[in-house]
Amino acid sequence: MRATRQEGDLKSGDRARSKSSLTRTGVLDAAVAIADGEGLDALSIRAIASRLDISHMSVYRFVSSKDELLDLVAIHIMDLFELPQVFETDWKERIVHVMSVWRDLLVAHPSAVQILAYRRVSAGSDGLARLMENVLANLKSADIVGVPAVRAFWEIFTLTFGNTVFELPRSTTGDADDMAAARSLREVAETRGFEIVKDLAEPLTMLDTRASLEDSIRVLLDGIALTSIRQRGLVPPG
Repeated sequence: MRATRQEGDLKSGDRARSKSSLTRTGVLDAAVAIADGEGLDALSIRAIASRLDISHMSVYRFVSSKDELLDLVAIHIMDLFELPQVFETDWKERIVHVMSVWRDLLVAHPSAVQILAYRRVSAGSDGLARLMENVLANLKSADIVGVPAVRAFWEIFTLTFGNTVFELPRSTTGDADDMAAARSLREVAETRGFEIVKDLAEPLTMLDTRASLEDSIRVLLDGIALTSIRQRGLVPPG
């Protein structure tokens, strides 16, 4: 949902900004900085006003509510996405490359991850549309089109998003944290009689035993390609 309020002149009471200096982009830049740096709980109309040294009523010229603000922050972050130069000749590797860049954007702006985890993905983002167009074009080059391509896009997107959600809080952990997690998992497994989990507690909790996002996407794309081929009757099932 896009903002319904228009940019306009500021009230004369604003302390540090002239009538022409405040824009919606400036308001959203401030909102992203607060959300990324302090978390979504710290984000509010008054927090933005304080950061910009303006009255909170001036912020309402660009956003009408907290719900609208969250949608606009997510859109603002996703619009930062730019397609990278991709030199891979294989369509799967081109998708892997692009989705890795998308993941990097989410990692750089964890507030977007928080918002998208609890709210519908906004359809009003140019950046998201660029991502869709690129992935769908690469799927088309493999003769995956229409509804199957749409389904494939969302499978790729949700895998990437889920990987980001899972890995973000683990980006600051170390070996000691992994070992503590392994001990806890082993204790639970022993108590409940989960013998396989007990035997594999350490590799189950070690970060270096997990597949990378890139390898996970490759596995998914292999499955998507094989399903498409079978649906077109080019190879027998089995």
